[in-house]
Amino acid sequence: MRLDLYLVEKKYFTSRSKAALAIKEKKVRVNGNLITKAGFIVSENDVIEIKQDIYQFVSRGGYKLLHALHYFNINLSDKIVLDIGASTGGFTDCCLQNNAKKVYAYDVGHSQLDKNLLSDNKVVVKEKINCRYLTKDDFKDNIDFICMDVSFISCTKMFDAISNILNCDKEIIILFKPQFEVGSDYLNRQGVVVSDKIIEVKLNETIAYAETFNLKFVDKTLSPIKGGDGNKEYLLYFKKIN
Repeated sequence: MRLDLYLVEKKYFTSRSKAALAIKEKKVRVNGNLITKAGFIVSENDVIEIKQDIYQFVSRGGYKLLHALHYFNINLSDKIVLDIGASTGGFTDCCLQNNAKKVYAYDVGHSQLDKNLLSDNKVVVKEKINCRYLTKDDFKDNIDFICMDVSFISCTKMFDAISNILNCDKEIIILFKPQFEVGSDYLNRQGVVVSDKIIEVKLNETIAYAETFNLKFVDKTLSPIKGGDGNKEYLLYFKKIN
């Protein structure tokens, strides 16, 4: 499919003209390569990266989750979502734009969520909450899908809660941020994990640990956008079993 059409179909842009303009202005990469022709042919397996000064979502996180939804072929239509670590709402925004029925946007912080999401009747906001202790009894609905992006804490701390909240066969996307997983000994002065080997080891440990909570690992993909500090990030796809 043509790149401009693909960008519209996958909801990176709302119109073909906007997609074509972004390509012309050298703001679109495919598999790391700068593409300047709207007619460039792409496929479902290609990794699309949009220059960060173009936002369809309220934060860059929306693009990260959108990539995962496309890569793993996840359909959120009419689903009830829990966004753990909602922050400004990039993941929440992405879920809504992909036809989620409702999003519970939960965060340990406060006063961060975008004002448009705050006023959206499809969004249930809860601030100053430690999501580690959530259970399914904390929700009026059965949760169909969990997306998670947490900082300054290991994502593994949330596995017990995730397992308790979800019924069998429900899906989870976790943003794996190595700087919060490997320990300070493996960070350079800029807070970046420079060893790919260490990242791989910790990724495998995280996946193995998740499976002890009946979270079955399905697949992973490299985020098309690095973290704000320059770290590589990964999107991990799990399904609840048993």
